[in-house]
Amino acid sequence: MKKMYIALVTGAVGLLLASCSPTKPEPEKTVWKVYQLEPSRLGSPEELSRRFLGSLEPKELDGKYQSSDPGDASVFFTQNAKTGDLSFSRSLKDYFSDKPSTLPNPEESQQRAVTFLRENKLLPADMTQFKLIHSGGLRMSYTTDNKPGPIIDKLHTLTFGRQIDGIAVQGSGSKIVVQVGNGGEIVGLSRRWREAKPIREVPPKELKSRADAEREIRALVAKEFPESSNVELTKVALAYHEDGGEFIQPAWQFTANLAVKEFRLQYFGAVPALDKPPENIGPGQLDPAALKMIKRIDPQYLPKPNEKTGD
Repeated sequence: MKKMYIALVTGAVGLLLASCSPTKPEPEKTVWKVYQLEPSRLGSPEELSRRFLGSLEPKELDGKYQSSDPGDASVFFTQNAKTGDLSFSRSLKDYFSDKPSTLPNPEESQQRAVTFLRENKLLPADMTQFKLIHSGGLRMSYTTDNKPGPIIDKLHTLTFGRQIDGIAVQGSGSKIVVQVGNGGEIVGLSRRWREAKPIREVPPKELKSRADAEREIRALVAKEFPESSNVELTKVALAYHEDGGEFIQPAWQFTANLAVKEFRLQYFGAVPALDKPPENIGPGQLDPAALKMIKRIDPQYLPKPNEKTGD
């Protein structure tokens, strides 16, 4: 009797980092600014949901408009009532099989993604800020009778980000992600992007020094991880930051390696670069693989001797 086990994995088709341009300006010589994000002008949730998913009508719940298909869990639409951030997925039923997808090549997928955004008026007004930062995809692998099968490309994933004066905007905002499927069909989209207008330039004296930023970062890590030790800052860089608030502002981005008990963790985050930032920047985040490993190994996550494991 044949048994098939299916696992979805992310596969990178290519990588284009907007921040790695050979003409990247030096942050120390950049005229930094604070930008305010403008209200969304994408249209009503009802009109957008109908455009992308047909007859499904969204309902408002806890500040979000949502619609879904009771017969297909992969179909959904959601839009944040305050920011206008939206995402949708068309049916992915046909992709959960061992049948390869008929995908365009990565370059054509990018063209189809941009065309879709243009036709639906989802492109930014200032196209100089719009950059492809990652081209990857979704792959499927499976085993039959404990024998590994081939890896099958299922979707292409294009991630676009924002640059300001050649400096990449970091954080969870200012991103547009497009999923390209069979025959170049756009099967999914996530858009967290609002137009931004400069409201003031930042005098150099208002920027925290790297030394001050590092002290603040170490204090943040100590607060988040009181038992941490051997904190190593592997990256501290001045960039723009946008996390879904109301502003884009200069920030010191960091990556830190640290030890918590017997674990080695990688921690990503940012602290405001301004002495008086227009809004706070939240705590950073753990590398997902490291967090998963902690939950898998740390004794506090293991079942007690007389607890059922569910295996």
